[in-house]
Amino acid sequence: MEKTSYHHGNLKQELILAGIRMIEEDGIGHLSLRKAAAMCGVSHAAPKSHFQSKEEFEEAVKDYVAEEFTRYLQEVIDKNTNKNEIIRDMGRAFVRFFRDYPQAYALITNQKDIRICLSEKEIQKSNYAPFQLFVEQSSPVLLGWGIPEKMIPQKILELWALVSGLAGIYAMQGFNYEGDWMEMVNRIID
Repeated sequence: MEKTSYHHGNLKQELILAGIRMIEEDGIGHLSLRKAAAMCGVSHAAPKSHFQSKEEFEEAVKDYVAEEFTRYLQEVIDKNTNKNEIIRDMGRAFVRFFRDYPQAYALITNQKDIRICLSEKEIQKSNYAPFQLFVEQSSPVLLGWGIPEKMIPQKILELWALVSGLAGIYAMQGFNYEGDWMEMVNRIID
């Protein structure tokens, strides 16, 4: 029997994206390498060259989502020429990320290992790169706007909550907005 060469492109990334879809449909508890392989049209053994266990696969899915989210925020930071607009730009990028990856919203909001710790007086360093980037970019701008330093944690939380809420609404399976969703987001953020 002649062996045929099989090229699947970037199987690892396709498996991760399949994992994100599984999480949206059934929750993280139903993440399965075997099901991801089937969704990608490869044998159940094919993922073993990329992931040795379900836990490793789950971590790769989480990491991919965090990296993509951070990339969306970093792109607007890199393109920004007016630091006073950086908070709005990051807010728009935040919502755009979840418009593009609505299934990632459930993954992020259900992770137990993401640490975002605030008090009335301070924001502790977060292990979640998108939030940490948001804090690092927003804090100096808020101070520049005359927001007292003691109010920065509250303002950061307000801003994060606003865009989280907009993203969460969009990610709801039953949500339908008749019109240009990002235009509505822009008006709200402005």
